Amino acid sequence: MSAISVILLAIIFCIMQISLLKKGNRKWMKYLPTAIGGIGVVVGIAIYYISYIPFLLEWQSQSVLSENQYLGLTVCILFMPCLVGALLGIVMKKFFGKKQFLYFFPFIISIVVYIAAVIMGLGMISVKEVIWIALFLISGFLLSKEKVWGCLFGMIPGIVFVWMSTKDTGQVINIELPLGIAIIGFFVGCGIGIYRKNRLKK
Repeated sequence: MSAISVILLAIIFCIMQISLLKKGNRKWMKYLPTAIGGIGVVVGIAIYYISYIPFLLEWQSQSVLSENQYLGLTVCILFMPCLVGALLGIVMKKFFGKKQFLYFFPFIISIVVYIAAVIMGLGMISVKEVIWIALFLISGFLLSKEKVWGCLFGMIPGIVFVWMSTKDTGQVINIELPLGIAIIGFFVGCGIGIYRKNRLKK
């Protein structure tokens, strides 16, 4: 799948999601692009991991396992930019121009890095990195609803980065430590800000 195709799918689903969120649309239709992307990614991941079962039971050979896993990865790669574009559309429609948009900076930056990696030919992101992006999104939504504990979800990738910095992977620059500290500091700051805001309301 070419970089142009990935970017085009993300843009199309982003525009579709923004347009469907307009008032007047039926409730079940509002998040149709997100649902399509999400179901596709889940199906791809399910195919990838469920294919292990017949292999472990020795019902299938290694070659069949590889083919099934390749199918699962292909489905993930096809629907992942769709899901990313749709989620970006939700954030842009609901929070752009508002103060809550700040809480989605890690999510937006991770999407930009994801697209840049595809353009530079570094390949698609892994399932682990998709989970990190999802945690940033969940944290952003919870913080936008003034839930202080929502910062914990965003801190998880930062904690993982700090932990990774303790492992010697042969990298020239240990980028994981400052990146992890920056992520943790950002979400701790957001949590403190919301906590103070909630106290003032009381």
